[in-house]
Amino acid sequence: MPVFPPEDGTGVPEPGSPPPPSYPYRRRGPGGGFPGGLGPRALLLLGCAALLGTAGGVATGYTVQAGRAPTPLPPLSQAGLSHPGEPSAKESAPAPLTAEEDRRVRTEGDLRELLLDTPGGARDADPPFAEDGWAFVPGYVAGHEDPGDALQELLGADIRRIAVASWEEDGRRTVDIALLQFHGVRWHSARGYAAHQRALMHGAAGTGDGGGALRNSGNGRYQIFDEPLRAPGREPRYRARAVAQRGDLVLDIRIHDTGPVRERDIASLAERQLERL
Repeated sequence: MPVFPPEDGTGVPEPGSPPPPSYPYRRRGPGGGFPGGLGPRALLLLGCAALLGTAGGVATGYTVQAGRAPTPLPPLSQAGLSHPGEPSAKESAPAPLTAEEDRRVRTEGDLRELLLDTPGGARDADPPFAEDGWAFVPGYVAGHEDPGDALQELLGADIRRIAVASWEEDGRRTVDIALLQFHGVRWHSARGYAAHQRALMHGAAGTGDGGGALRNSGNGRYQIFDEPLRAPGREPRYRARAVAQRGDLVLDIRIHDTGPVRERDIASLAERQLERL
């Protein structure tokens, strides 16, 4: 109990009176220092109750969900979503190409079958760099002005195979046709090789005014060389050449003759060969 001052108002206890009782410190307010006025035992009970309630709710929800029938998901693709009256994709798709129309199917086969046949009256002349219609790459470039550069260019363009056909006419003219197939059609393969060969052909020494574009070729060109090749002990050899590219194939035709080659001879020969492709 608190000690009130004496009624006389002095506030000083008389001598010899017992000291006032002492009380331990306690924070003001209800609860004795615990939030909400709850003791530690009450807080522990509330925490256990909350934990049990959460676990019970999860178990009850799982039990309810497990007892329900599974709901099927909608299909990922639905065929009936097109607008009425519109043709289906199958009806509007173009018809597949036949083997004769599909250029890829033709060029994946035997390239030798795409070469022009030896004309009547001519004699087959297998070149020394070929065997059974297939050319060896090192032998094929042996007749070039710079065989080393030619070989490096073919290998850099990723050459795949070379089919050749050769014949002799009247004992004075030789015709060589080569179909060079590459592993690609871009500038570093078939297209680039053909473009470089056309540039070399047009700027070579002895090139005359004869030459022009091949009809229906896209990028084909033929060239007449007015200056013949001369070698000791041999007749002068006049030349004509045609180069064209179609897909992964490059067509290279060369004519050598003891006399000048007419433009229509090389142009018609190259155009007929392109029709076979």
